Amino acid sequence: MRKFRSSAWMKIGVTLFTLALTACGGGGGGGGAPPVPIASAGIYSGTVTPNSAAVPFFVVGLMTTDNRVGFFASGIVNDTVAVIGTRSNNTITGTLFNGAYNPSAAPMSGQITSVSGNNIGGVYTSSIESGSFSLVADQNLYSRGASLAKITGTWVDAVHTSGAGTTTWIIQPNGAFSMASVSGCAATGVFSLIDASKNEYGVNLTVTNCPGVNGAYIGAGALSDFNATDDMFTFMFSNGTAGGAFAPIKQ
Repeated sequence: MRKFRSSAWMKIGVTLFTLALTACGGGGGGGGAPPVPIASAGIYSGTVTPNSAAVPFFVVGLMTTDNRVGFFASGIVNDTVAVIGTRSNNTITGTLFNGAYNPSAAPMSGQITSVSGNNIGGVYTSSIESGSFSLVADQNLYSRGASLAKITGTWVDAVHTSGAGTTTWIIQPNGAFSMASVSGCAATGVFSLIDASKNEYGVNLTVTNCPGVNGAYIGAGALSDFNATDDMFTFMFSNGTAGGAFAPIKQ
């Protein structure tokens, strides 16, 4: 399990980062920059460049039709960085989680400042880190559609194991599921369809027997291909102070 946890909720005031578009004065017509189109929901991948980093790192994620947002990257400082939250037009608000082994979390806000076809770019800010991002949508993957039949069955995640160890997810035909892990951490909840024409799923779950992270969470996920079509289910969830990410493989 990629477990992102803060020891206590950080009550940090974060100013929403937005672009100030100011009309030019003087002898012209005072045009100003054109408005940025609203970014489409989709499955995205690309790079994030923290202001403090020498090089960008790879990130993958999802923006759903009901405005849930989840992005994460691995193999960087403290193992994992994730952003989980919501979107209103081109403004993203949520929580930035930094690290699975020495975790911290803080409110963050971001702004999509450019949209061109399947490509988007923007900036983000938090008390942990600020920077920029450049992403491209995989509309073919996103347009596969979703169904509870696709996710029904047994799924095992033996890769994202920090905190919980190997996890086994048993999903019923109605979307209800249970999770058991080698560490003893457990969860129950339900996966749901957000828009059946899109490859996106909602998740509500309750974690138990997992000190420091027990409680209710909400998130989203999507299917992709590992050994076969739609055999990997990647999903992320948060309650604002703790969060997690899994990518189990269908058995």
